[in-house]
Amino acid sequence: MSGAAAAAMAAKQAEMRRCRPIYDALEIKNYKLSLKLCNGILKKHAAASSATTSLDLVRTLKALTLASMGSRESRIEAEELLAVLRSANPRDEGVLVAMLAAHRALNRVDLMTEVYLSIWRAQPTNEKAGQDAFCAYVRIDAFSEQQSVALDLFRQFGNPMYSMWRITSTFLQARCSNPSLAPLAEAMLKKYIAEGKPTGINEIELLLQILEFQNKLPEMVSVIVGPHGPFFDKPSPEHHLNRECELRMKLKEWEKCLALFTTLLKEYQTFDWWYFTGYLDCVINLCQSNQDQLIPMLNEFHTLLLQCQERTSSNRDTINRGPFLASLELHKRALNCSVPTPFTAETLLGSLAQYIKLFGTKPSCLLDLRPYLLMLSELPSLDKSKIENLVSIPESENLEITMRLSLLRHQINHLVGLHKTLSSAQAGPIIDELLTMYRRYIVAVPPKDAISSANELIIFVAFLLQELAFRENKLAYIVEAIILLEYGVSISSQDFNFRTTLISLYKLLGAIGPAVQQFCDKHSDVKNILYETLGHLVFDSVVQDGFQVEVSNLSSRLMEVHRDNDTAIPDNTALSYKQGTWFQIPDFIDFKNKMKRSHLKAAVQVYSVWSNVIKEFCTKHPPQEAFPKLVNGLRTSFSNAPDHIYSTTPEAINSLEYLADNTPLLFPIWAPNTQIESTPLGFSVFFTPSDKPLRVISTRLHRIVLRCLHLSLLQPPNAMELKSSVAELQTVVAEFSNHQATQTSTFNTLFFRFIESIVGAVTQALSEMPCEESVALKLVQQLSDLAAFIKAPSSILELGSTLPAFIAFANACMISELFMLAVPSPKRNPKRKTGSTPQNPWLTVVHTLVQAVKKEAQKANALLTSAQQTLLVGTPPTGLQPELLALWQPTLFHKEKEDAVSQKVLLSLVGSYRTSCTFAGSILHHAADLASTAFA
Repeated sequence: MSGAAAAAMAAKQAEMRRCRPIYDALEIKNYKLSLKLCNGILKKHAAASSATTSLDLVRTLKALTLASMGSRESRIEAEELLAVLRSANPRDEGVLVAMLAAHRALNRVDLMTEVYLSIWRAQPTNEKAGQDAFCAYVRIDAFSEQQSVALDLFRQFGNPMYSMWRITSTFLQARCSNPSLAPLAEAMLKKYIAEGKPTGINEIELLLQILEFQNKLPEMVSVIVGPHGPFFDKPSPEHHLNRECELRMKLKEWEKCLALFTTLLKEYQTFDWWYFTGYLDCVINLCQSNQDQLIPMLNEFHTLLLQCQERTSSNRDTINRGPFLASLELHKRALNCSVPTPFTAETLLGSLAQYIKLFGTKPSCLLDLRPYLLMLSELPSLDKSKIENLVSIPESENLEITMRLSLLRHQINHLVGLHKTLSSAQAGPIIDELLTMYRRYIVAVPPKDAISSANELIIFVAFLLQELAFRENKLAYIVEAIILLEYGVSISSQDFNFRTTLISLYKLLGAIGPAVQQFCDKHSDVKNILYETLGHLVFDSVVQDGFQVEVSNLSSRLMEVHRDNDTAIPDNTALSYKQGTWFQIPDFIDFKNKMKRSHLKAAVQVYSVWSNVIKEFCTKHPPQEAFPKLVNGLRTSFSNAPDHIYSTTPEAINSLEYLADNTPLLFPIWAPNTQIESTPLGFSVFFTPSDKPLRVISTRLHRIVLRCLHLSLLQPPNAMELKSSVAELQTVVAEFSNHQATQTSTFNTLFFRFIESIVGAVTQALSEMPCEESVALKLVQQLSDLAAFIKAPSSILELGSTLPAFIAFANACMISELFMLAVPSPKRNPKRKTGSTPQNPWLTVVHTLVQAVKKEAQKANALLTSAQQTLLVGTPPTGLQPELLALWQPTLFHKEKEDAVSQKVLLSLVGSYRTSCTFAGSILHHAADLASTAFA
């Protein structure tokens, strides 16, 4: 090694030793320490830094630290520092990696493309530099530039891989922006294959994707059955036939499909469910023009099923459900035909009984039977008692068999509607039977924190109690269900079904605190992408009910998931190019775009700013400094938020979507199709799939309100943009109103209509138009209507129905005063006496209403304080409904443990209500103070 190389290596090692503590601080997200270390090193080596580039890594890590800190000032400083580093044309790999991370933190990865391109231009024979330039464009989905770089790489180095990079980039352009390029990508790939270049399953799969994009299904079949067909024989020839079937079904080649399905069912033992349903689809479609062939073909299928059943029944330990379940599907299709067939409701009942006898103890049994049971229950001519007697429970010493069959019988009865009219007296024996069985089972087979087979008994009983609460309007049954589930969690802590059911019931009572505790419990094991797909179960409620700390925690976890995703997906896409798995690349692009449209991510960003606004509003300042400091704090909050939060482009507003539908987690498979729409509290338990637009609209409304507030507080206020935002707000409020179906959405509509009116009034004032008295009277009336929803509760449980309106009113008062900050102070009338009515009459009413609601809040707090104190000494609170007192009697389990669980639940309810009351009370308190300051 030469002396110069040795010196360079020594300098590199010294630099890494200096930077190691900085990396450690960044890893644990201690950004203050990281910044301190960077500044210390740069200050110590200030003289050397002007003459050498050995401190570029430290400067880059400082930029990464500043970018990660989040404030607007630190981001601006990071951008300036990175601009200097980019202009220095860095070459060191460590510096480039850190620069890329810093640009990711700023959401400006696009600025790194020129850095990598400049390196390649300086070293055109460096193949790795060319690959890095290509990957730089991959990270920002610049498909046209990718294609150009790939062509240059192929011309320079002649590697066939770069031809595939070019072809894939061309196809991605076709998918995302220019469909006319798809035939070019197809021609290029066919030429690549014809020239005898390396071809495998990855290239053929990409060709199929290109053909499918152009809807060239016959050509796809030709590829599958042609010379490249053997590629699809892995992992087995069955896979090959399966792919051919999929394509021919789309082409409606029913006779060929029928032959293929017959081969698959006769020659292979997998019995894929699609083989059976596909066979029946072919039969139904072939017989549309010739009904005379229907019965013979159905009989032929029935004979084939009997053969399959016989084959799979030869080994009792590995018996396959498919052929037996297909018999039920055959009956269902036959009953839906207009031609009478031998497959009637009576024979379907016999097939159901046979299926239950074989698979009734499997957890999947009810899910398998659900569509056929629901169909039978809708037949007016069928006696439902025949369904009730489908499950026969044999005498058995195996406790699990008895338990599962007993539960299945009740679940079937519930599914077909036999429990719809159960009274508490009729439900009592069922509940006693199931809970006694649960107690026997956990004694015989202790779960030891694992998931027990008996847990379904508790969940079923909890939903029976919930429905009793709806029918008899007794919230005490909901609390009883919660106590049962909490008892189950104390025995089997890892059962997520317990926790999702608890989340739903706590939300039903308006107690968000314990719902969040269940979601965030370490045994729930919610992590990574689950925060995105499950977060909506609690996030909206957490925001609305004033749990500011929980909002912050959930927001940070979710945004971390998205930051990791923004790093991992582009890196995996680039890796797919290098490894030659071309057909996976479009899937990565699609998932990346879907994550960008995440509704929950948008909601988190919007509500985080909303939370900061509330924090600034509730910060105590001396009266003479209250308004200036509040305005400055709000401006800081708005300036630190991402710019796209205030965007009004259609892409930013209308493209939001859910990444997953988790309704089955909340509504079990044995629940009937008609879900309960309202509760004793008057609002829905959950947002059902049809209510998703309501959530998205709510997020859009909060976004527009923040935008209007931001525009009104600018210096000077942007009256023109504010006017257009008001028009948009009116449109979205009308859309929100059209979706309303429940009490919650009713007072939320009143809330947004009030905001619409106040923003309109402020816009008029900023345009130097006089505020008419009718406008003031309208605002007064709207606030009064919103306040009318707030009723003093007669018991603790009734508080849950009042809290949402209570908090909405508090937010309305806050927003009204925040918008009034933007209105120029009216000229004081020298003849007006001190203490008389101010020139804004509606502000007087706001002050009066706030004072009145504060009194109700004090009453609620007194009730909660009394309940909490009595609970802590182990006695039931006097504020509870009389039915709840029975919960303190040991009826089901061990007395001491049940008492402890009961006390824990009631304390959780009281604590949650107290947090929400305190939150709303704090806003109202500061609203009253600010109103008093305005009068002064």
